[in-house]
Amino acid sequence: MDILLQIGHKNIESITDERLAVGDAARLRRSTGAPGEREWAEALSHQLGLRLGELGCRVTVVDAIWHPDIYAIKYDLMLSLHHDGGGTDSHAMASEAFRNTNEIAAGWGYAMVRFWGEEYEDITGIPVKQQLVNANMTHYYGWSYPTVDTPRVLLEHGNGSSPHDWDVMHNHIAWIAQADALAVKKLFELSAPETVRLFPETGFHLGGGFKRFWEQFGDDNKSIRLFGYPLSEEMLENGLTVQYFERTKLEYHPGLPSPWDIQGSDLGRQALARRG
Repeated sequence: MDILLQIGHKNIESITDERLAVGDAARLRRSTGAPGEREWAEALSHQLGLRLGELGCRVTVVDAIWHPDIYAIKYDLMLSLHHDGGGTDSHAMASEAFRNTNEIAAGWGYAMVRFWGEEYEDITGIPVKQQLVNANMTHYYGWSYPTVDTPRVLLEHGNGSSPHDWDVMHNHIAWIAQADALAVKKLFELSAPETVRLFPETGFHLGGGFKRFWEQFGDDNKSIRLFGYPLSEEMLENGLTVQYFERTKLEYHPGLPSPWDIQGSDLGRQALARRG
């Protein structure tokens, strides 16, 4: 497996307009990351590279700017390594699994996000908030650099406010590398990931349990009449993973058995309550 590790924010001061939207480069040159983030991500890339090498992976490490010789190659996975500088809660976050990829690559990215959430929390003890897509990141981390068939995932390793989390982030970076590597191992043990479906009508994707729920009738026309097309990617809302559609909002309730873990929200009741 060929893995590309991107060190978040490294050399961002030298970024150019090439392959970026107009005006992005000027803004990004000021985005140098949290204090110590680049050094932390570089240390993690070294440890993670060693662990991935033990799994038989070929690893390329790159900074945050455009390199045509590196990005001309199709990789089995690109991981952008970041470190949340601290916040009001303790969390880690995997995001940007879909943008600028085809449906097959998006499926691998989607699976990586899921596996990483499981391994990271289990090994480090740091709770994970999984965010699949943040539109602001489309160009922010060079998401337009790789080939369209390269799956890409940003790993935002959360520092949070907990003393335990801080200790793990700064004194046990090997645990973090282990979690990241085990997620990659689980990913490549799959014969194929579940396809993530792009809806060109609205530009959004559908995957996992929401995709199975939407496709349950075996007839897209029925699903469109009942649910409509997706109007968002998956997102976190009040502690639940949700996704908006033209006629409903679907919610994932992990404490419930399948198929009751996917439920439609009572948007009509909520709208009526707002009207008084």
